[in-house]
Amino acid sequence: MVHLRAGTAAREDVEGIVALSETVFADASMTAWRAHHVHAHLDRFPDGQTLVRLDGDLVGSSTTMRVTEQAAMADHTWMEATGGSTLPNHDPEGDVLYGLEIMVHPDHRGKGLGRLLYEARKVLVRELGLEALVIVGRVPGFDEAHTQDRITLETYVEDVVAGKRTDPVLTKQLAVGLEPADLVPNYVVDPASHHCGVRLRWEP
Repeated sequence: MVHLRAGTAAREDVEGIVALSETVFADASMTAWRAHHVHAHLDRFPDGQTLVRLDGDLVGSSTTMRVTEQAAMADHTWMEATGGSTLPNHDPEGDVLYGLEIMVHPDHRGKGLGRLLYEARKVLVRELGLEALVIVGRVPGFDEAHTQDRITLETYVEDVVAGKRTDPVLTKQLAVGLEPADLVPNYVVDPASHHCGVRLRWEP
């Protein structure tokens, strides 16, 4: 029997979250969480840090913070949003849950863990009485499509939304009910996405 459980992170989980981050981002341009980052997340917004365990092993995590609607919908970079990865921009009175990161161990992808973490975010939005969940997601399939078909990012996103193309990240985000709002240029260092992100939101 496989036991899958989502719950809130605690201090004793810091080492496991760091190890998961190092595994997930071993070959990526993004920097893994360090212990002091995760401790800061727990200091500022413990309810917004979620884990998934599979048979007791930590295999997924979600990092979020609260911000105002204005902050969530303004142009910004990932580093500006995270404030150097320690979440100094978390606003305890913010009316939007801002999703910063979802990580799933490579050995356990395709098992619905990402969907479970997104559902946990939705539950938190409802419990806190917030207006929306907002994220800015990568589109790592864009560079290949642009190289082959010379299409713009706008057209690529439209095609993914219409089901004409599949993106490794955006397609999954659409599947959990997020809706695209706009594009955010220079959001993150990610050549595959041409450093851009797609802002998506969900409202209860």
